[in-house]
Amino acid sequence: MSRDAAAGDLAAALSADLATRLRAGAESVAIDGGWSVRCDRLAAVHHLNAIVLGTSFGLDPSAYDADRIESLARRWQADRVDRCAVINDEPLAERIAGALARRGWERVRTLFMALRGDPLAVAADPRARPLCEEELVALQVACFAEQGFGPGAALGLPALLADAQTLMRATTSSLRFGASPPGGEPASTCTLFLDEDVGGRRVATVEAV
Repeated sequence: MSRDAAAGDLAAALSADLATRLRAGAESVAIDGGWSVRCDRLAAVHHLNAIVLGTSFGLDPSAYDADRIESLARRWQADRVDRCAVINDEPLAERIAGALARRGWERVRTLFMALRGDPLAVAADPRARPLCEEELVALQVACFAEQGFGPGAALGLPALLADAQTLMRATTSSLRFGASPPGGEPASTCTLFLDEDVGGRRVATVEAV
């Protein structure tokens, strides 16, 4: 795999992720270096309430440091209890991560993986099947509740996170799947998001596993 191919796949994945956020966050606006993604109905959910920087192009390292990130967060998320900054420029993120951590920011990494093989060659697994929306929501709420969020988490956060996933499925074409032992209840789920045009490419993204 060439470095150019990997960079192209990453750019497509980041663009698809941003498009899904923007469709669900109806109050979102373009800002310097990226977007302010907002969904007031689900203000406690970071994925739909964040500043997202560096998706379409690299950020000027001389113009973006910890002070700049905090300034943007204050400007566009002043009314949020928790603020979230997504930095899609990895070298810049690595350089300023320490400074942000010392100011109380918590670092979370996102990993994108591209399927290189033939998707039609993947062996079917009888444990997997499509799910209806009600099955998926119920299992997502249960899975989120098992994560044990800290005492500062918003009231009813598992239900809010599941509601955010429902909103994203409603605003981006998607398919729902689950896996279970034969005759049993689903024990795991995933959503396949489908985007017909991401920079001229068709992109399918599996997430919320």
